[in-house]
Amino acid sequence: MVKTSGINPALIEDIAIGTVLAPSGGASVARAASLIAGIPNTAGLNTVNRQCSSGLMAVVQIAHEIQSGMIDIGIGGGMESMTKHYGPGALGEVSDAVHEHHEAKDVLIPMGIMLVNATN
Repeated sequence: MVKTSGINPALIEDIAIGTVLAPSGGASVARAASLIAGIPNTAGLNTVNRQCSSGLMAVVQIAHEIQSGMIDIGIGGGMESMTKHYGPGALGEVSDAVHEHHEAKDVLIPMGIMLVNATN
C-alpha cells in the first residue's frame, strides 16, 4: 500500500492498527509489518483493542490526529478479519518476511531479553 500510494514513507508520522486477537495488543506484529513496508521506526505506532470495529476506530484516531493538526500523514487500519477468521490460531504463523528483515525480526524478542542483550 505504501509503494502504490507514492508517499515517501519517511513522512508517515503515526500508525494506528486495530486488533482483537493479537497477543500483547499486536504492537509487535504491527511494528514488524510497518518496517517491512519501508516505514522507518521513527513513525509512532499504537494498537487499538476493541471487540468490534477496532480497525475503524484506528482509522478514526488517525483522521482526528490529521484534523486537529497533530500530524500531516498517518495510517489507520486493522489486523484481522473477524468475518473470515475467528478463534484460536486466527493470526497463524509470523511471516518469513519478518524473520528475514534485519530490524523487523527484533520486535519478536521480549523486551527483557532485548534489554539484557543491549547491555552486553
